[in-house]
Amino acid sequence: MVYKESQPLKKTWLIPVVLVLQLLVGMLGLAGGFSTEQPVQGWISFGIVLLVTGGLLVLFLSMRLETRMDATGFRFRSPPFVNTWKKYPWEEVKDIQLLTTRSFGSFGGFGLLGWSIGIRRGWNGEWRYVFSSGNAVRIYLKDSRFVLSTRRPKELMAAWEEWKVGT
Repeated sequence: MVYKESQPLKKTWLIPVVLVLQLLVGMLGLAGGFSTEQPVQGWISFGIVLLVTGGLLVLFLSMRLETRMDATGFRFRSPPFVNTWKKYPWEEVKDIQLLTTRSFGSFGGFGLLGWSIGIRRGWNGEWRYVFSSGNAVRIYLKDSRFVLSTRRPKELMAAWEEWKVGT
C-alpha cells in the first residue's frame, strides 16, 4: 500500500482572514493619506500595504504539506520552506501515534503563522507541520520526533500498520 497526501494551506480559514485584513488596512491607508491632504502618501501607503499583504497571500497559497509512505519508508516535504523530501527509512521510524488537535493552542510553540496552523518549533523542541485542525500524527524516530497534520488519519494509520518494521 502506498499512502500519499497533500494538504494545501489554502483550504484553511487563514486565507479569508488575510483578505479581510488586506482590505481593511488598505482602506485605512487610503483614508489616512487622503485626509491629510497629501494624496501621494495615500497611494504610497496603499501600494505598500497591497505589496506586503499580496506577498503574504501568495506565500500562503503556495504552502502545502505532502506526505508519502511506501516500501522505502516515510517521507514528507512542505514547499516553499522544505523543498526536498525528508526521508526516513522504516528502520529509523520507531512509532507513529495518532493525535487529535484543537484549532487553537493544541501545539504551542513559536511558528511561522502563529499559534494554530503552520510550521513551528514546539516548546519541547519538536518540529510541527500543522496545516489542518482535527488530526495529526507524531512520528517517533530513533533520536527525535516531529508532528504532521493529516486529513486522512485512518488511511495513514492503515499504511503504518502495513509498513512498520519490528516495533
